Amino acid sequence: MWNPSKITDIQTLANIQRSFTSKIESCRDLNYYQRLSKLKLMSLQRRRERYQIIHMNKVLHNISPNDLNIKFHYCDRRGIQAAVPPLHRGASSKAQQQYDASFAVMGPKLWNTIPKSTTHQPTLEIQIFASKVSGCDAG
Repeated sequence: MWNPSKITDIQTLANIQRSFTSKIESCRDLNYYQRLSKLKLMSLQRRRERYQIIHMNKVLHNISPNDLNIKFHYCDRRGIQAAVPPLHRGASSKAQQQYDASFAVMGPKLWNTIPKSTTHQPTLEIQIFASKVSGCDAG
């Protein structure tokens, strides 16, 4: 999975989706987020974050290999939490940027934001990630 971290790459991808959805006749008068809602789509950023959380759940439950050696621990208040690996103190700013954008860091950070009740689920249902979408049809 390609997960762009450069703002220009993210904006380029979002602009493609923005442009494509604006060409749909029934959505031409809507702003980008209204179009996404009407088409029952998520933003590209939300999709990447959703995938990362789902992958973290698969790693936790040994469905996917834990090749990054992500460590999980239980916290009474927050449920199952993932450890964010440390970065060497003398790391360059470029190394810091790559570290911050890596799945080994972003996956645990996103996982640690979900509710305690969700961290105990063996599978993550689609409803957990569904946006509040209006009842409009895409057509």
